[in-house]
Amino acid sequence: MGPQSSKFNSKTSNFASTSHFQPHRLCAPSSSTPRNMNLTNLVIQEEYPPSAIQIDAREAYSFQEVKTFKDFHIVVNGLCVDHELPDNIRSDYYRLCFQEKEFLHNGIPEHHSSKFVVGMIGETVNIYLNIKNCTLTTTTKEELDRWDNILEAFELWGMKVEFLRNKIHICRAFMFDSEAAVDIRNYTEAANELKLIEDEIPRVASEIKKLKQIATTCEGNLCFSKQKAEKYKDKFQELVDAPW
Repeated sequence: MGPQSSKFNSKTSNFASTSHFQPHRLCAPSSSTPRNMNLTNLVIQEEYPPSAIQIDAREAYSFQEVKTFKDFHIVVNGLCVDHELPDNIRSDYYRLCFQEKEFLHNGIPEHHSSKFVVGMIGETVNIYLNIKNCTLTTTTKEELDRWDNILEAFELWGMKVEFLRNKIHICRAFMFDSEAAVDIRNYTEAANELKLIEDEIPRVASEIKKLKQIATTCEGNLCFSKQKAEKYKDKFQELVDAPW
């Protein structure tokens, strides 16, 4: 296996361990299918729920045919896998494809696993949402690097995610490499310091309350002891004043 494949394996190990997206099982061709058969001409038998949409792999299906979300179907290896993705993931993936005017996964060779392609689509959407929710004070360079590494690995498989990587690079450069980086870092440190202090206030207030209760108890003990000590004060003074 070549260097490029090794590079992919090292990056996708991160994807496999961190992804929260778990695609459902996909039915594979039978083991009796000849190895030299062209899978694009294979008639796929109905093994899915009635709601699953079957699309003939021999029919061209380009994004130009998609006018609305209702026209949007995710086809992998000639099989529509819409039912393998939650509606919110499909909706966000539609937005990404609509922005680029193409199916982002169409560059992935057909011999790759449909299940893994579905997983890549789900993780691509997750990263897209993470990028949208980036903030100056909470997003770290390590997070941006991790997302970029995953998308880079997907690119090696043919996923068209260069525009997402470009967005990550722009955000990372602004946050950590521009002239604004020092001010952003100072602001972040000040915000974190303030949060630590604010989190500490309730604990300190609780300790002060306990100390006040202890002080009240000590004050009561002091008054009682003072009354007892006063009785001996006069006697002691008599001893001091007694004739030699």
